[in-house]
Amino acid sequence: MNMRKSIRGGIFRAGTGSAMEYIVSAKKVGATADGRYAFSPYGSSFSPSPECKTKGVLSCIKSFTKYDLSDIINGGPLTLEIHDTVFRNNDGIKKVAKLVKCFIDRGGHQLQLNSVNRDVLINAQKNPEDYKNLIVRVWGWSGYFTELAKEYQDHIIKRTEFTI
Repeated sequence: MNMRKSIRGGIFRAGTGSAMEYIVSAKKVGATADGRYAFSPYGSSFSPSPECKTKGVLSCIKSFTKYDLSDIINGGPLTLEIHDTVFRNNDGIKKVAKLVKCFIDRGGHQLQLNSVNRDVLINAQKNPEDYKNLIVRVWGWSGYFTELAKEYQDHIIKRTEFTI
């Protein structure tokens, strides 16, 4: 690990948390090899970009856990959107539990699972007065969907919505 000192005597440590930069900084960057279009948002933190083609949620976890993140300050948060229908029965809940165990067994550090429904989000964008209590995961924090800037709402809508 590189132990470079800051001007205040602290140590610089790499991290993968993107805060709002996954939208702001991406506006200056051309297309990337993961399928991201030029000047469109990156994935939040260490998550796949919205345009990234995957072979499913397990494929994402396997790819994510390939890297040794032990020297990364925040472990690289992986945010995955799971369609809300998965959580409507015991079989789906058991599959999600196995997915989380797989993530941990493979050395994953921080997994953020969101229960989402793209149709609900689109409807909330069109009719915000009907969805004042809809809370979504943005990046490292959650917020009321209807209070987010449109570009963040659009990003959440575009994220890959996995089923299991």
